[in-house]
Amino acid sequence: MIGGINPWATMWTSPRSTIRTIVNVNPKYGVFYLAWIYALQTYLFLASYWSFGLTFSFYSILLVGIVLSPLIGWVWVYFTGWILYLTGRWMGGKASMAHLRTAAAWSKLPSAISLLMWLILMIASTDLLFVNGVSGPSTLFINFILFILGIWSLVLLLLSVQEVQGFAMTRALLNIFFSWFISWIVSFLAFLILRFAYISI
Repeated sequence: MIGGINPWATMWTSPRSTIRTIVNVNPKYGVFYLAWIYALQTYLFLASYWSFGLTFSFYSILLVGIVLSPLIGWVWVYFTGWILYLTGRWMGGKASMAHLRTAAAWSKLPSAISLLMWLILMIASTDLLFVNGVSGPSTLFINFILFILGIWSLVLLLLSVQEVQGFAMTRALLNIFFSWFISWIVSFLAFLILRFAYISI
């Protein structure tokens, strides 16, 4: 509970008022945990997509994810907050980086559901979970759910940025678009480096 509300519930249906309450009371509330959850579920997706299971054991893949995800999540949320702050300032945005970090982190609340689904799959079967293309309809179903959750996450980000920046919808969209474009360039370069390193192992 924070400010008389439970943001883990109200963020789903009242994102603007929820994010306003959080940034007014404690902008750091829940940010680390949400960034960690988002990083871990993203790692699990990439481990499956890149077929880590052909090279590494299930438990080693999971252990690496648990250990590295807090750091990756921390880097992601600070980088995203900075990018949103930078591109938002181009359009006259007034929000601080701390408030934009809060908006970015809470927009990833749907990741909690996708992480739960990964955990259910782990309980059901571990043999082919991290092998792309052979883990069956369960992984395909998770990917479909991830797509739906990703859309809702984008909606939450749009409304949250709009609230903290004081933007109209169009400027909030532009803020996110420019931040996404810059982040995509950086992420693509990082992907190429990681892919090269993985292939070279």
